[in-house]
Amino acid sequence: MMLSDKQTLQFKAGMKVFFCAVTEWELDEAEAMLLLDCNDKNVFDKYKSGSVPDASSHLLHRLSLITAIYGELRNLYTQENILLWLKNDSQPESKWRGLSPLASMKENLSGLVDVLDHLITLTSLKPSVQRATENQS
Repeated sequence: MMLSDKQTLQFKAGMKVFFCAVTEWELDEAEAMLLLDCNDKNVFDKYKSGSVPDASSHLLHRLSLITAIYGELRNLYTQENILLWLKNDSQPESKWRGLSPLASMKENLSGLVDVLDHLITLTSLKPSVQRATENQS
C-alpha cells in the first residue's frame, strides 16, 4: 500500500525506534527480521538503509506495538534489566507458555500484544509500588 505523508513519517520514526531496540536488545539480523515479520532480506536491508517501500497495515501495526513496548521497557527497567526480562524464559503456566517475552514477540502478533498489555499493567502499578517502597524506608 502506498503510504500517506503522515504514515511515511510514522513509518520512518517507527523504523528508527525499531533499529534502536534491535541494538539495545542485542538481536541478530534473523531475530530482528522475525520480530518485524519480514522474511525478505532485500526488503529488510531497504528498511535498514532508511528506504520507505510500500508497507502493509500489518507492518505499521507491528511497528507501533514494538515502539510502544520499547518505550514501556525503558520506563520500567534499566538496560541490564530489560535484557534479563526480555530473554529469560517464563513459567510454563504463564501467558507466554514457558517462552521468554522476546520469543513470544517473535512468534506472532498476539505475542506482541500480550507483552505490551503486560508492560502497560506493570507501568500502571509502578507509582503504587514506588510509594510502598518509600513507606518501608
